[in-house]
Amino acid sequence: VVRVLGEREAEDLADYLSQNGFLVRYLHDEIDPVYRTGIITDFISGIINVLVAPIDKLILFQSHHKEIFFN
Repeated sequence: VVRVLGEREAEDLADYLSQNGFLVRYLHDEIDPVYRTGIITDFISGIINVLVAPIDKLILFQSHHKEIFFN
């Protein structure tokens, strides 16, 4: 998980990492909620190796991650 300050930085870094061979996605508010859930699921299952998100979205991801494993 890579934390950045803004949504645009998340997109740019994810593009750069993808061009250099990483299986990566970015996560932020502008992404449709259904698609966001798919990104998180893919990351947890190992389909995506790197997740790039603004710091505030990382907190939501961590909360969602805990819910998946502790519910």
